[in-house]
Amino acid sequence: VIAERPMYFVYKNGVPGYSWKGGHNVMGINVLQKEWYFAEGTTRFNDSDNNAFEEWLTIQNPSDSRAATVTVTYMLATGQNVRKVYSVAPHSRYTVEVAGDVGVNQDVSARLVSDVPIAVERPMYFNYHGFAVDGSNVVGATGPSTSWSFAEGCTRPGFQEWLTIQNPNGVPATCRIKYLTGAGRVTDMTREVRPNSRETVDVLAHVGDNQDVSIRMESDVPVIAERPIYYIYGMDSGKNWCGGDSVVGNPAPSASYFLAEGTTISNFDTYYTFMNPRDDRPCRVSVEYIFGDGSTHRAEYLISPHSRLTVNVRDAIAREAHVSGSISADFPVVMERPMYFNYGQGITGGHDVNGYGLD
Repeated sequence: VIAERPMYFVYKNGVPGYSWKGGHNVMGINVLQKEWYFAEGTTRFNDSDNNAFEEWLTIQNPSDSRAATVTVTYMLATGQNVRKVYSVAPHSRYTVEVAGDVGVNQDVSARLVSDVPIAVERPMYFNYHGFAVDGSNVVGATGPSTSWSFAEGCTRPGFQEWLTIQNPNGVPATCRIKYLTGAGRVTDMTREVRPNSRETVDVLAHVGDNQDVSIRMESDVPVIAERPIYYIYGMDSGKNWCGGDSVVGNPAPSASYFLAEGTTISNFDTYYTFMNPRDDRPCRVSVEYIFGDGSTHRAEYLISPHSRLTVNVRDAIAREAHVSGSISADFPVVMERPMYFNYGQGITGGHDVNGYGLD
């Protein structure tokens, strides 16, 4: 089966300055690892840009008998590294407050190395620039790669998109970033990331506003990449749902994907976004929408070469329903599922995951 875990919350409810409302979601993992990487992370709090972030690392040690010795190396935007060591008891969960390790007002990536296989996530809760209150969460990347892809991305009014890059190597990384829009326009940029450091890229500055944009990034040495976005969703329709989300990039495009979560019930908007990385041929994609009553609905889409495609799931299925997805393509593509919501009682926001790829 495929498993995801959506959560909706009022973070630190009733605490002065908090009561941050939002939601996040992650795709589960089925293979424990001894190494985990996170490119994104920040402990900015009451800075000059009116940001307030609280970042955490959650570590699970499912071993029946062995404690896990976990070394966390934080790589700051300044190039400074901070190292901490934690012991996680058998059959236990451990929570690390990142600001307690690196201090406040730091942009930070992290690498975790354990002597036994573990699972790690990075939940963050925030008030971004005073307008986007929400939370985001990701499962870490299992290792660096020379290639990362993102199907989703947006610079429409109300959206602020970033690309964060972690270079865990002792040499600089030259990263070639290719932006692909829904209209098929391609923009190429290059960014150098210092050794053992974190770098932040402003996507809007590269592609301009009013763009739906996918990203394909290649590096001369293996790195990690994430894409945080903050937004006021539905400004044109009066929804004005504020929030933010983040995903780790996809290092290996696939011709087959699965998604467990998804809904088109009232006050939820679900999308499938696709990126065709090839410049020589269009790609036909078949989506089987799967409902709770066992029924299905099939639809086909064509993604132009070197282009991004967005599917509104509510329009595709023409009904209000909880819906999973099974996706097959002519050749490997990249896909994500962004969702935006008003969960009730002012809990608005969004979350996003990569599809679970089988290739």
